[in-house]
Amino acid sequence: MSLLQTVESAVDQAFQAAGDLVKTGVLLEETATGFNFSTASLISEEQPYSVEFIEISSVLDKDSNVVKELIIRTKDLDGSRYSRLSFEDKTYRFEKLETYPGITQLTVRSV
Repeated sequence: MSLLQTVESAVDQAFQAAGDLVKTGVLLEETATGFNFSTASLISEEQPYSVEFIEISSVLDKDSNVVKELIIRTKDLDGSRYSRLSFEDKTYRFEKLETYPGITQLTVRSV
């Protein structure tokens, strides 16, 4: 087993041990499916992807936006494809993405 596989296995065990701290959300991606020449705009389709994460902090900024720090398994997140996360009936946009072996720390802000 490689070192990366060992780390990913330990992250999986940590997520299992975290129990009810683990939340589920939906990563949102818009994929261009065409172009409308009459309005000169892209036609896009939302591509949702379910993901589990652990919320490690939540603060209210000076503009009354909620800013959250989350941990997501790195293998579950392609940061180049997604820019928003939806959970608990709210949508958050990605602010900062830090990728490490096994986990990605994600900062999101309410929209």
